Amino acid sequence: MTDDSQTSKATGRREPTVVLVAIAFVMLMTGAFLAFSTAPNHTDTSDEQVLTGVVRRVVIDVDTGSVSISSSVRSGAMISRSIRQMFRKPETSAILENGVLMIRSRCGVPALGCNVDHEIEVPATASLDVTTSSGDVTVRNFAASARLSSTSGSIAVERLAGESLEIETISGSIKADALATERLVGRSESGSIDVSFKSIPTTLDVASTAGALDLAVPSSSYKLALSSSSAKVTVTGLEDDQNSSRSITARSQSGRVRVTGL
Repeated sequence: MTDDSQTSKATGRREPTVVLVAIAFVMLMTGAFLAFSTAPNHTDTSDEQVLTGVVRRVVIDVDTGSVSISSSVRSGAMISRSIRQMFRKPETSAILENGVLMIRSRCGVPALGCNVDHEIEVPATASLDVTTSSGDVTVRNFAASARLSSTSGSIAVERLAGESLEIETISGSIKADALATERLVGRSESGSIDVSFKSIPTTLDVASTAGALDLAVPSSSYKLALSSSSAKVTVTGLEDDQNSSRSITARSQSGRVRVTGL
């Protein structure tokens, strides 16, 4: 048998296989389209929960959804949830035990069409530990330390006077206004950091891989360590004293660094 006849037979065997694979692919895509087009619409619900007792610490772990926390004159907690779901109901819980308020929600994987937004009121003296995978975090009017983290979401803080504030986001901006904390550490991989203080901080340490850094602090002397790999660094109204007990460290790889004395 010649090589040409062997090649012809081999090609003939492959052609039906290719056709079957193509037909199977089309049927699969058609089924997926029909499944999504006939899927139920989003279901939006909301609920409120009041927990009595004294809240001294708040621990929040949310996979998909925003978190907004405000101070309140109440000693306990009020929690408002806005829930959106498509295929399955998310898991939610809130427990107050030994002064620790633990709030958790899970949409699961994949979280298609699901999120749980939280609005929370607790005493201004409660310390905060907040983690979200996908969602913005907002904190207002607290007099305690806070640690705030979001994988994909912006973080905003207004009027916080605790000893320490730690903020981290992978994809999102950081904005903090009217701070009176002694120590701030802020990190963002792909977002800007905008911070202003109303009292002199002891330690201000911020860094962003791809974002601008804008810092405003009361005029004084600080130990300055500022750098940007590809943008301008400016300092206005501050004295650089490398022997100072107060320090400002700001580093960006591809964004400007601007530090202003108020």
